[in-house]
Amino acid sequence: MENETHFDYDSVKFAEFYGISKDAVENMFDLFFDWREKYAMENSPNTYEENFLIILSFIATSGNYLEIGLDQGVSHRQMVDVRNRLNMGNRIICGIDINPPFFHQPDMVGCKLVWNADSKDAMDHFSEEDNFESIFIDGDHEFEGCAFDICTSWHLVKDGGFISFHDTGKKHGAPGVKKAIDFYKLKNKFEYIEADYKHGVMIIKVDKSKMSNEKAVEILEKLADDD
Repeated sequence: MENETHFDYDSVKFAEFYGISKDAVENMFDLFFDWREKYAMENSPNTYEENFLIILSFIATSGNYLEIGLDQGVSHRQMVDVRNRLNMGNRIICGIDINPPFFHQPDMVGCKLVWNADSKDAMDHFSEEDNFESIFIDGDHEFEGCAFDICTSWHLVKDGGFISFHDTGKKHGAPGVKKAIDFYKLKNKFEYIEADYKHGVMIIKVDKSKMSNEKAVEILEKLADDD
């Protein structure tokens, strides 16, 4: 497997960051290889390694999950696989995307999916009561759009939870995403971990004592002041 040695190392490193055991991660490897076969014909923009490291954030928490930007739905369906196989059926997997649905719904039981809606509408469909402990941002890759997604996610995620980002890699990452992360000074303020495979992933641990919901709004409003 490409990146196999590096991936093994990152899996352990990410497990430590999430606070889950190495054994728990190794028990997931069979499922990981099953995904590679099951979704091999789909044109996923993510690597399987990236998806796996993000999905560990769901395993490490007990709350629900939200994905902003579903694209082709591969990582979303993998998350459903994890929940079903690990008997976590009481947890809701949510998603929002500006495009109409492109995949069949039967395997999406226990999901709350919002289609044809911009991520800026997320607050109209979700709230803190949805008990999100893990949010994956992979929507608008432009600076202002991603900055808005960070503010929205900050309001929705529980303190102590995780926010994951895609396209943070040094070589193939999205400049707008990396600029939004720097705009909020996330790497300076919070515990984080990252891996650079195809496009790169980064996960931060939310600590609202370091940035409150109100402060996140205040930072976002600087964008309007700069225009």
